[in-house]
Formats: sequence, structure tokens, C-alpha cells
Amino acid sequence: MVKVYTPRRIRERNRWLRSDGKPNFKSRIHETPPKLEPMIRRDVPRVGGTAPVLKVCEVLSNGRLRLIPIIGGGGVEGVITGMDVIDYLGGGPRHKLVMEKGIHLLYDALSLPVSEIMSRKVLSVDADAKLDEVLETMIKFGVGSLPVVSRRGFEGLITESEILRFLSGKSVGVPVKEVMTSEVITADEGYTLDRLMKLMVNAGIRRVPVVDRGEVKGIVSWRDVVGLIGRHEVFKIVKSETVDEFKSLPVSYVMRKDLLTVGPDMDIGDVASEMMRRGVGHALVVEGSRLKGIATERDIIYGLIVRGE
Repeated sequence: MVKVYTPRRIRERNRWLRSDGKPNFKSRIHETPPKLEPMIRRDVPRVGGTAPVLKVCEVLSNGRLRLIPIIGGGGVEGVITGMDVIDYLGGGPRHKLVMEKGIHLLYDALSLPVSEIMSRKVLSVDADAKLDEVLETMIKFGVGSLPVVSRRGFEGLITESEILRFLSGKSVGVPVKEVMTSEVITADEGYTLDRLMKLMVNAGIRRVPVVDRGEVKGIVSWRDVVGLIGRHEVFKIVKSETVDEFKSLPVSYVMRKDLLTVGPDMDIGDVASEMMRRGVGHALVVEGSRLKGIATERDIIYGLIVRGE
């Protein structure tokens, strides 16, 4: 029986909205809202709808991106995220395409045009938008990356990583335990990629700590799974070259052990600095060897704009 979870993005949204449905931003975010220009990431590869899923995995992996805009003659025609790829490879409804088309070989699955699995309902922000408008959209729809457009067309992406880089830089007097998610969904080392991907899609999470007898052994994110494909390492591992063998791989093939761990009382400004120094989007909050929570870029951003001085 599959456990039904409340997707994390919904829990996050409810956590940071007031009773009137508006984010509870600090007054300075409204009074002197910074412009997006210094936060726009412009080095984003252009990908068309005919590009194969394998190409998307390569771009997501090499470019350290979470979302890729799919560009056509009319501008941004769709978007594809790392979690969409996880959904397609076995985690969720998009995987029905593999079955409907009778695809057995992994390379054939990865050759499918991205237009068949991308999202066509594109959320975007105008290049002249203010930061509070962007944050409100991110909170409302539970997204961490948005295309930026202007009359000239596609300008780039605004991401949680760039926003965090802009907002952070000093201690703010808020311990990470006040913004972390304490109900952490975990996996154990006996999980297969199939089970892990289903868990990610079902629970609406992008990262899953791997825990054994209460002790954290590692963590797996969508980026680790997609990176295995984007770096073409999967073709050396999956000897039968089938989708089923790929899904049956143990999480140990993608689990990372180089963890960023912090104590519950560490200031969120210092946590943000450590995230940026290590190039990761999360920190595991531990006490002793026990996992107490997880703090993501989104948690830290919302903590800075709601709780910080």
C-alpha cells in the first residue's frame, strides 16, 4: 500500500502565508524591493522541443540547473525540471509514456523528445518585476526557478540559489531549527531507484536522506539520479541497457556521503553561507548523530524575509 503524503510544497506554502493568502514578508522587502537584474542567471542553454530527454539530463547536470526553458519560435513554449525527468523515468504519471510506447531499452526512453514530457503551462516573471512579486509566485506555486521574460523574449532564470546569494551575507539571529522541516521523509540503503523515485514524486520532495538505525548515511537528490544519466555513467552500469534494470539499481549508486550537517542552533545566515560555499541547496540538521530536520534554500530564504532583522 502506497502511503499518501501531503506534498512538501503545499506544507511550505501554508507555513509562510498569512490568513489572507499573502506572504508575510518583512516591511523592507515591500518598501525597498530590489530589482531582479543582479539575480537573473543568463547563462542558460537554449533547448528546443525536439531535443531528447538525454540532452535535458546533460544540460541539467552540467549547468547545475533545476529548470530548463524549452524555446520555440514563439518564445518559451514549455519548461522541464529535474523532477519531471524523475517522474518520467519511473516516479510518476509521466512514466505511463514508457509503457504506452512499449519502450524497454533505457536509451530509447532517453531518446524521447522533451516536448512529450515538458510542462506547457509556463509560469514566468517579467524582467521588470520586483523581488517580492517573484517570491510571492514561488511561494504560491511551490517552485524554485522561474523563466524571466521581456519584450525581447527570454532573458534568463531567477532561482532560489541566486535569491539566497543576494539576500544572505550575515547572521540574522534566527536559528535554523525555527525554519527547518522536522518531519523528514527518509529512505534506507535497501531502496531501489524505482522506489526512491516514486517516493520523491509522491511526497513532492527533491532530496531524501538515507538513514540506517537512526544514523544518517547519505542523501540522494533528483540531481544525483539525473546526473548519473547526464554524465553517461548509467550506460556503464546498466549492462542489460533496460529501463527495468535502471530502476532496480540500489540507491548506493547515487547516494552522496559528503553531507553538509549543521546544529539546530546555527544561525540561518551562517547556514546560507555554508550552502553557497559547498554549492548545495540543503543542510541536514543533526544533533549528535541523529537527524533532526532538513533546511533547504527555500526554508532559509523564507526565514530571511520573514524572520530576519
